[in-house]
Amino acid sequence: MKNTKIVALILATLLLLPLCACGKKACNSENTNAALSSELTAVLKDMHESYFPQTAGSSLTAARLAAQLADLFAKYNPKPEEIKSTVKAYYDTLDAEGKELFAQQINDIAGSFNTISDENALTVLEDAGYTPQSYPWSDEIGTLFESLAI
Repeated sequence: MKNTKIVALILATLLLLPLCACGKKACNSENTNAALSSELTAVLKDMHESYFPQTAGSSLTAARLAAQLADLFAKYNPKPEEIKSTVKAYYDTLDAEGKELFAQQINDIAGSFNTISDENALTVLEDAGYTPQSYPWSDEIGTLFESLAI
């Protein structure tokens, strides 16, 4: 009888181990999502406050911001829905004039990724004052830029 109780206790413990592991993964996933959202929001805010289309130096600013986003996407490997959700949340905080500017800014930055994906990318980024962390970026990173569209 005593051996049966010990075996039952061991089996119960073994059955609980996967549940503990799952709980930790969910927590890590939530922390990762929060960190991604926070860092992406910071880049979006920087973009909205520092990038003004068709002004002096705007192409270098766009290249820097696109590289920051590419590095962020490489770091977190987000799902497109996570990007869209964060972009929409930021967009919703803007007034009508801000939304109009933001839509142009985000499209320009997404388009600028092509500029920093060719053989002259490092020269452009050096001119922009940015050192990429994850260069060269994968094609998958490029597809994530489509998730930025409003």
